[in-house]
Amino acid sequence: MNKNEALNKLTSMVKGNSNENTIESTIPAASQKGISDAAYFLSTTESLPPEQRWAKFRREMDNWTVDYSNRDEVYELLHSVHPQGRDGSLKTLWNETNDTIKSFDSKEDIESYIKDNYYRLPSEFSKNLQEAHDGIGLQTAARDLEFKGRANMCVEFKNHLERLNLDYLNPNKSENAHVRDLCKAYHYGFMDQIKVDPETGNLTIPQSEGRMPASVLPDIGDQMLRFFADNDQAPIAKEFVKIPLTKSREDAKNRNRQIIEELKKNGKGTLPEDVQRNVDIDFALMQSNPVASLLETIKERAMDGVMQGKAGNFKDVARLYVDEQKKIEEALIMRRSGYVR
Repeated sequence: MNKNEALNKLTSMVKGNSNENTIESTIPAASQKGISDAAYFLSTTESLPPEQRWAKFRREMDNWTVDYSNRDEVYELLHSVHPQGRDGSLKTLWNETNDTIKSFDSKEDIESYIKDNYYRLPSEFSKNLQEAHDGIGLQTAARDLEFKGRANMCVEFKNHLERLNLDYLNPNKSENAHVRDLCKAYHYGFMDQIKVDPETGNLTIPQSEGRMPASVLPDIGDQMLRFFADNDQAPIAKEFVKIPLTKSREDAKNRNRQIIEELKKNGKGTLPEDVQRNVDIDFALMQSNPVASLLETIKERAMDGVMQGKAGNFKDVARLYVDEQKKIEEALIMRRSGYVR
Protein backbone atom coordinates (compact mmCIF):
# COMPACT_ATOMS: atom_id res chain seq x y z
CA MET A 1 0.00 0.00 0.00
CA ASN A 2 1.49 3.34 -1.07
CA LYS A 3 0.95 6.67 0.72
CA ASN A 4 -1.97 7.72 -1.49
CA GLU A 5 -3.77 4.43 -0.87
CA ALA A 6 -3.08 4.75 2.84
CA LEU A 7 -4.48 8.28 2.77
CA ASN A 8 -7.67 7.04 1.13
CA LYS A 9 -7.97 4.39 3.83
CA LEU A 10 -7.61 7.02 6.56
CA THR A 11 -10.11 9.28 4.81
CA SER A 12 -12.57 6.41 4.80
CA MET A 13 -12.01 5.78 8.52
CA VAL A 14 -12.40 9.41 9.56
CA LYS A 15 -15.08 10.59 7.13
CA GLY A 16 -17.01 7.32 6.82
CA ASN A 17 -17.03 7.30 3.01
CA SER A 18 -14.28 5.66 0.99
CA ASN A 19 -15.44 7.42 -2.19
CA GLU A 20 -14.78 10.90 -0.84
CA ASN A 21 -11.30 12.36 -0.64
CA THR A 22 -12.31 15.66 0.92
CA ILE A 23 -9.35 16.11 3.27
CA GLU A 24 -6.94 17.02 0.48
CA SER A 25 -9.06 19.93 -0.69
CA THR A 26 -9.72 21.49 2.72
CA ILE A 27 -6.30 21.71 4.43
CA PRO A 28 -2.88 23.18 3.54
CA ALA A 29 -0.35 21.00 1.70
CA ALA A 30 2.02 20.68 4.68
CA SER A 31 -0.83 19.57 6.93
CA GLN A 32 -2.03 17.20 4.22
CA LYS A 33 1.39 15.55 4.27
CA GLY A 34 1.02 15.03 8.03
CA ILE A 35 -2.14 13.03 7.39
CA SER A 36 -0.47 11.14 4.55
CA ASP A 37 2.48 10.22 6.81
CA ALA A 38 0.11 9.07 9.54
CA ALA A 39 -1.92 7.00 7.09
CA TYR A 40 1.22 5.42 5.70
CA PHE A 41 2.31 4.50 9.21
CA LEU A 42 -1.05 2.82 9.74
CA SER A 43 -0.60 0.70 6.63
CA THR A 44 2.93 -0.46 7.49
CA THR A 45 2.58 -1.35 11.19
CA GLU A 46 -0.43 -3.66 11.24
CA SER A 47 1.69 -6.56 12.50
CA LEU A 48 2.84 -4.75 15.67
CA PRO A 49 1.18 -5.46 19.05
CA PRO A 50 -1.32 -2.66 19.95
CA GLU A 51 0.68 -1.13 22.81
CA GLN A 52 3.91 -1.11 20.82
CA ARG A 53 2.11 0.24 17.77
CA TRP A 54 0.53 3.12 19.73
CA ALA A 55 3.83 4.05 21.41
CA LYS A 56 5.70 3.99 18.08
CA PHE A 57 2.98 6.09 16.45
CA ARG A 58 3.25 8.57 19.31
CA ARG A 59 7.00 8.95 18.79
CA GLU A 60 6.69 9.25 15.02
CA MET A 61 4.19 12.11 15.41
CA ASP A 62 7.05 14.41 16.43
CA ASN A 63 8.32 14.18 12.84
CA TRP A 64 4.97 15.00 11.21
CA THR A 65 3.11 18.25 10.69
CA VAL A 66 0.24 18.22 13.19
CA ASP A 67 -1.70 21.47 13.53
CA TYR A 68 -5.16 22.99 13.87
CA SER A 69 -6.24 21.87 10.38
CA ASN A 70 -5.36 18.17 10.57
CA ARG A 71 -5.05 17.22 14.23
CA ASP A 72 -8.53 15.71 14.48
CA GLU A 73 -7.80 13.30 11.61
CA VAL A 74 -4.33 12.35 12.90
CA TYR A 75 -5.48 11.82 16.48
CA GLU A 76 -8.46 9.73 15.39
CA LEU A 77 -5.91 7.42 13.80
CA LEU A 78 -3.82 7.40 16.98
CA HIS A 79 -6.89 6.61 19.11
CA SER A 80 -7.80 3.73 16.80
CA VAL A 81 -4.62 1.79 17.65
CA HIS A 82 -4.68 2.27 21.43
CA PRO A 83 -5.42 -0.95 23.36
CA GLN A 84 -8.20 0.81 25.34
CA GLY A 85 -9.51 2.72 22.34
CA ARG A 86 -10.24 6.43 22.16
CA ASP A 87 -10.81 7.04 25.89
CA GLY A 88 -7.64 5.20 26.83
CA SER A 89 -5.64 7.12 24.23
CA LEU A 90 -6.91 10.50 25.44
CA LYS A 91 -6.25 9.60 29.06
CA THR A 92 -2.66 8.58 28.29
CA LEU A 93 -2.07 11.73 26.24
CA TRP A 94 -3.49 14.02 28.92
CA ASN A 95 -1.33 12.38 31.59
CA GLU A 96 1.72 13.03 29.38
CA THR A 97 0.67 16.64 28.81
CA ASN A 98 -0.08 17.28 32.47
CA ASP A 99 3.25 15.77 33.56
CA THR A 100 5.07 18.00 31.08
CA ILE A 101 3.31 21.13 32.38
CA LYS A 102 4.14 20.19 35.99
CA SER A 103 7.80 19.72 35.09
CA PHE A 104 8.34 23.42 34.30
CA ASP A 105 9.81 25.66 36.98
CA SER A 106 8.37 28.97 35.78
CA LYS A 107 4.98 30.24 34.67
CA GLU A 108 6.64 31.71 31.59
CA ASP A 109 7.80 28.23 30.52
CA ILE A 110 4.30 26.84 31.00
CA GLU A 111 2.80 29.69 29.00
CA SER A 112 5.30 29.11 26.16
CA TYR A 113 4.62 25.37 26.14
CA ILE A 114 0.86 25.89 25.88
CA LYS A 115 1.29 28.51 23.18
CA ASP A 116 3.61 26.26 21.12
CA ASN A 117 1.58 23.07 21.50
CA TYR A 118 -2.04 24.22 21.75
CA TYR A 119 -2.83 23.17 18.17
CA ARG A 120 -0.60 20.08 18.16
CA LEU A 121 -2.52 18.51 21.03
CA PRO A 122 -6.02 16.95 20.78
CA SER A 123 -8.86 19.43 20.49
CA GLU A 124 -10.43 17.77 23.57
CA PHE A 125 -7.67 19.39 25.64
CA SER A 126 -8.39 22.91 24.43
CA LYS A 127 -10.60 23.96 27.33
CA ASN A 128 -8.15 22.77 30.01
CA LEU A 129 -5.19 24.31 28.22
CA GLN A 130 -6.99 27.61 27.75
CA GLU A 131 -7.93 27.72 31.44
CA ALA A 132 -4.32 27.02 32.39
CA HIS A 133 -3.09 29.71 29.98
CA ASP A 134 -5.62 32.26 31.18
CA GLY A 135 -4.73 31.55 34.79
CA ILE A 136 -1.09 32.28 34.03
CA GLY A 137 -2.07 35.15 31.74
CA LEU A 138 -4.09 36.72 34.53
CA GLN A 139 -1.08 36.71 36.82
CA THR A 140 1.17 37.97 34.03
CA ALA A 141 -1.33 40.69 33.11
CA ALA A 142 -1.69 41.72 36.74
CA ARG A 143 2.09 41.93 37.01
CA ASP A 144 2.36 43.88 33.75
CA LEU A 145 -0.44 46.22 34.76
CA GLU A 146 1.30 46.80 38.07
CA PHE A 147 4.68 47.58 36.54
CA LYS A 148 3.68 49.06 33.20
CA GLY A 149 0.25 50.48 33.83
CA ARG A 150 -2.67 50.35 31.43
CA ALA A 151 -1.55 53.46 29.58
CA ASN A 152 1.90 52.02 28.86
CA MET A 153 0.41 48.71 27.70
CA CYS A 154 -1.80 50.63 25.29
CA VAL A 155 1.29 52.41 23.97
CA GLU A 156 3.02 49.05 23.55
CA PHE A 157 0.02 47.66 21.64
CA LYS A 158 -0.08 50.75 19.42
CA ASN A 159 3.65 50.45 18.69
CA HIS A 160 3.09 46.87 17.53
CA LEU A 161 0.28 48.01 15.23
CA GLU A 162 2.41 50.77 13.73
CA ARG A 163 4.89 48.15 12.55
CA LEU A 164 2.22 46.00 10.87
CA ASN A 165 1.34 46.10 7.19
CA LEU A 166 -2.45 45.75 7.11
CA ASP A 167 -2.89 46.17 3.35
CA TYR A 168 -5.25 43.77 1.55
CA LEU A 169 -7.42 42.89 4.54
CA ASN A 170 -10.30 40.53 3.75
CA PRO A 171 -13.10 42.89 2.59
CA ASN A 172 -15.80 40.35 3.49
CA LYS A 173 -14.90 40.25 7.18
CA SER A 174 -16.26 42.87 9.54
CA GLU A 175 -14.07 45.52 11.09
CA ASN A 176 -14.79 44.04 14.51
CA ALA A 177 -13.65 40.58 13.37
CA HIS A 178 -10.26 41.94 12.25
CA VAL A 179 -9.95 43.93 15.48
CA ARG A 180 -10.76 40.84 17.54
CA ASP A 181 -8.01 38.90 15.73
CA LEU A 182 -5.46 41.60 16.56
CA CYS A 183 -6.44 41.66 20.23
CA LYS A 184 -6.24 37.87 20.50
CA ALA A 185 -2.85 37.85 18.78
CA TYR A 186 -1.57 40.33 21.38
CA HIS A 187 -3.05 38.33 24.24
CA TYR A 188 -1.46 35.07 23.07
CA GLY A 189 1.93 36.63 22.31
CA PHE A 190 1.84 36.64 18.49
CA MET A 191 1.80 40.38 17.91
CA ASP A 192 5.30 40.50 16.41
CA GLN A 193 4.50 37.59 14.07
CA ILE A 194 1.03 38.41 12.77
CA LYS A 195 0.69 39.06 9.01
CA VAL A 196 -2.04 39.54 6.41
CA ASP A 197 -2.32 36.57 4.07
CA PRO A 198 -2.12 38.09 0.57
CA GLU A 199 -4.53 35.51 -0.89
CA THR A 200 -7.29 35.42 1.72
CA GLY A 201 -6.81 38.80 3.41
CA ASN A 202 -7.04 37.11 6.82
CA LEU A 203 -4.68 37.94 9.67
CA THR A 204 -2.45 34.89 10.25
CA ILE A 205 0.02 33.65 12.85
CA PRO A 206 2.84 31.07 12.55
CA GLN A 207 2.39 27.40 13.33
CA SER A 208 4.81 24.46 13.19
CA GLU A 209 4.90 24.66 9.37
CA GLY A 210 3.28 27.54 7.53
CA ARG A 211 0.66 29.83 9.03
CA MET A 212 -2.92 29.68 10.29
CA PRO A 213 -5.72 32.27 10.68
CA ALA A 214 -5.55 34.25 13.91
CA SER A 215 -9.32 33.81 14.14
CA VAL A 216 -8.87 30.18 15.25
CA LEU A 217 -7.19 31.35 18.47
CA PRO A 218 -9.51 30.81 21.46
CA ASP A 219 -11.50 33.77 22.69
CA ILE A 220 -9.99 35.53 25.69
CA GLY A 221 -11.60 33.76 28.63
CA ASP A 222 -10.60 35.79 31.68
CA GLN A 223 -12.91 38.73 32.42
CA MET A 224 -10.17 41.18 33.35
CA LEU A 225 -8.12 40.40 30.23
CA ARG A 226 -11.23 40.59 28.05
CA PHE A 227 -12.15 43.96 29.62
CA PHE A 228 -8.67 45.25 28.81
CA ALA A 229 -8.94 43.99 25.21
CA ASP A 230 -12.48 45.33 24.62
CA ASN A 231 -12.10 48.72 26.29
CA ASP A 232 -8.43 49.65 25.86
CA GLN A 233 -7.09 47.76 22.86
CA ALA A 234 -10.07 47.44 20.50
CA PRO A 235 -10.55 51.23 19.99
CA ILE A 236 -6.84 51.54 19.12
CA ALA A 237 -6.96 48.59 16.71
CA LYS A 238 -10.03 50.01 14.96
CA GLU A 239 -8.12 53.15 14.02
CA PHE A 240 -5.46 51.04 12.31
CA VAL A 241 -7.92 48.67 10.61
CA LYS A 242 -10.37 51.28 9.31
CA ILE A 243 -8.35 52.77 6.41
CA PRO A 244 -6.86 49.55 4.91
CA LEU A 245 -10.20 47.74 5.25
CA THR A 246 -12.03 50.59 3.52
CA LYS A 247 -9.49 50.45 0.69
CA SER A 248 -9.85 46.65 0.40
CA ARG A 249 -13.61 47.02 0.12
CA GLU A 250 -13.31 49.73 -2.52
CA ASP A 251 -10.88 47.57 -4.50
CA ALA A 252 -13.25 44.60 -4.25
CA LYS A 253 -16.17 46.76 -5.33
CA ASN A 254 -14.21 48.02 -8.36
CA ARG A 255 -13.21 44.48 -9.34
CA ASN A 256 -16.80 43.35 -9.06
CA ARG A 257 -17.95 46.33 -11.09
CA GLN A 258 -15.52 45.45 -13.88
CA ILE A 259 -16.73 41.85 -13.93
CA ILE A 260 -20.40 42.90 -14.08
CA GLU A 261 -19.72 45.41 -16.85
CA GLU A 262 -17.86 42.77 -18.86
CA LEU A 263 -20.65 40.21 -18.41
CA LYS A 264 -23.28 42.81 -19.31
CA LYS A 265 -21.37 43.68 -22.45
CA ASN A 266 -20.33 40.22 -23.66
CA GLY A 267 -22.37 37.70 -21.70
CA LYS A 268 -25.59 38.02 -23.65
CA GLY A 269 -26.42 34.74 -25.34
CA THR A 270 -23.69 32.83 -23.54
CA LEU A 271 -24.97 32.89 -19.95
CA PRO A 272 -28.00 30.99 -18.63
CA GLU A 273 -31.07 33.24 -18.61
CA ASP A 274 -31.41 33.39 -14.83
CA VAL A 275 -27.72 34.27 -14.43
CA GLN A 276 -27.95 36.93 -17.14
CA ARG A 277 -30.99 38.41 -15.40
CA ASN A 278 -29.02 38.81 -12.17
CA VAL A 279 -26.18 40.42 -14.11
CA ASP A 280 -28.75 42.88 -15.48
CA ILE A 281 -29.92 43.66 -11.95
CA ASP A 282 -26.35 44.09 -10.64
CA PHE A 283 -25.54 46.37 -13.57
CA ALA A 284 -28.67 48.46 -12.93
CA LEU A 285 -27.80 48.87 -9.25
CA MET A 286 -24.46 50.33 -10.29
CA GLN A 287 -26.16 53.08 -12.33
CA SER A 288 -27.35 56.48 -11.12
CA ASN A 289 -30.93 55.51 -12.04
CA PRO A 290 -31.37 51.75 -11.46
CA VAL A 291 -35.08 51.74 -12.36
CA ALA A 292 -34.46 53.37 -15.74
CA SER A 293 -31.65 50.89 -16.42
CA LEU A 294 -33.90 47.90 -15.65
CA LEU A 295 -36.70 49.27 -17.82
CA GLU A 296 -34.23 49.69 -20.69
CA THR A 297 -33.05 46.09 -20.18
CA ILE A 298 -36.65 44.82 -20.22
CA LYS A 299 -37.25 46.67 -23.48
CA GLU A 300 -34.07 45.22 -25.00
CA ARG A 301 -35.07 41.68 -24.02
CA ALA A 302 -38.54 42.15 -25.48
CA MET A 303 -37.04 43.45 -28.74
CA ASP A 304 -34.73 40.42 -28.83
CA GLY A 305 -37.86 38.30 -28.81
CA VAL A 306 -39.26 40.30 -31.70
CA MET A 307 -36.05 39.80 -33.70
CA GLN A 308 -36.28 36.06 -33.00
CA GLY A 309 -39.77 35.96 -34.50
CA LYS A 310 -41.62 35.54 -31.21
CA ALA A 311 -44.00 38.43 -31.91
CA GLY A 312 -46.29 38.77 -34.91
CA ASN A 313 -48.20 41.84 -33.80
CA PHE A 314 -48.23 44.63 -31.23
CA LYS A 315 -50.10 42.47 -28.71
CA ASP A 316 -47.31 39.87 -28.84
CA VAL A 317 -44.72 42.59 -28.30
CA ALA A 318 -46.61 43.79 -25.23
CA ARG A 319 -46.77 40.21 -23.96
CA LEU A 320 -42.99 39.80 -24.38
CA TYR A 321 -42.43 43.05 -22.45
CA VAL A 322 -44.71 41.92 -19.59
CA ASP A 323 -43.05 38.50 -19.50
CA GLU A 324 -39.59 40.03 -19.21
CA GLN A 325 -40.81 42.37 -16.49
CA LYS A 326 -42.21 39.41 -14.52
CA LYS A 327 -38.92 37.55 -14.81
CA ILE A 328 -37.01 40.53 -13.46
CA GLU A 329 -39.51 40.85 -10.60
CA GLU A 330 -39.12 37.14 -9.78
CA ALA A 331 -35.33 37.53 -9.71
CA LEU A 332 -35.66 40.48 -7.34
CA ILE A 333 -37.97 38.49 -5.06
CA MET A 334 -35.47 35.63 -4.95
CA ARG A 335 -32.75 38.10 -4.03
CA ARG A 336 -34.79 39.43 -1.14
CA SER A 337 -35.21 35.87 0.12
CA GLY A 338 -31.42 35.45 0.08
CA TYR A 339 -31.17 33.23 -3.00
CA VAL A 340 -29.10 34.49 -5.92
CA ARG A 341 -27.93 32.32 -8.77
